[in-house]
Amino acid sequence: MIGSKARIYTVGFIVFLLMYILISYLTVSGSFQQVYGLTVNYVALENKNNIEMSWNEILTVDKDTSVTVIAEYENGVIGFYDPSFRFAFQNMMHMVGKTRYLSLEDYVNKTKAGIVISDSLVYDMAACQSSKNAYFDEILYCSDTMSAFGNEGKTSFAVNLTAMDTLGKRVYIDTVTEKNAEFSNIVHKLKALGYEKFDSGFTWGKFFSHLQEEPIVLSWMILLVIILCGILWLASYWHYIYLAPVLRIHFLLGGSPSQIFRNQIKDFYLFIIFGLPLAYAYHIVRQRTILIVNANLPIALLFFVFSILFLMILRMAFTLIFAKKVKQRRS
Repeated sequence: MIGSKARIYTVGFIVFLLMYILISYLTVSGSFQQVYGLTVNYVALENKNNIEMSWNEILTVDKDTSVTVIAEYENGVIGFYDPSFRFAFQNMMHMVGKTRYLSLEDYVNKTKAGIVISDSLVYDMAACQSSKNAYFDEILYCSDTMSAFGNEGKTSFAVNLTAMDTLGKRVYIDTVTEKNAEFSNIVHKLKALGYEKFDSGFTWGKFFSHLQEEPIVLSWMILLVIILCGILWLASYWHYIYLAPVLRIHFLLGGSPSQIFRNQIKDFYLFIIFGLPLAYAYHIVRQRTILIVNANLPIALLFFVFSILFLMILRMAFTLIFAKKVKQRRS
């Protein structure tokens, strides 16, 4: 019996992980793309008091290396601080080996360098670097309007943020890992300077609104959830088929269906005690793996909601098997 329970709880945990991965994937899928290609962890703040401030009031360049900062200015100009090279290959794939990206030294030295966003210059390196602009001296390369910094044609120039005299009216803070002290500290400093949050990467409202706007994505999600619930149902069904002789003995000894079911799931708390820490550990590993970017999903809440669903499926399977394999035999 112990082996049977271990199997059904293991199947339940695997199904939970698959559902978690499905939700995580939907939050970072191309159809749920964030502004500037940021992750679902970003926070956007806006200067409400119109007082000019400097970037060094929020950033310590040689220390704040796990965050990405993008500031919006007028005339299609953005300033970017990207010491972890997150956006390097999102904006220059066709020029790999021909140019360079900003380094940490560039940010420290306030190098006046940047990227021109132009569909007409993107494949002509010579013409790109010979073009003129009033925002920086060194043109790293040209990128098209569909690139991350291009922001669907809204950006004309992406400039080294530390070469700018002031901080932009709107500032986007992001991190590829779980929100850390550096991230929180910068957000806190911006709020203290009069910036107010007007947007954030992932919210459940955005998530469900996105699904409503994308019927194909919604259809696939529903189908996959049905399949996963079906797997859980089949596992639960065969679990109680296997236990039918034991259930029959309990019934013959006077146990009611509710009493027998409660006795069967009395150690379900073990699924929660062992499952939640494992789920959280898996969540942390994914968050800290740079190739996998996730929203800060409420893992504990998701696990408890799934546990309730799991119990409901177990109850339905028990009720069916009890009616078919236990009561009929007694009569």
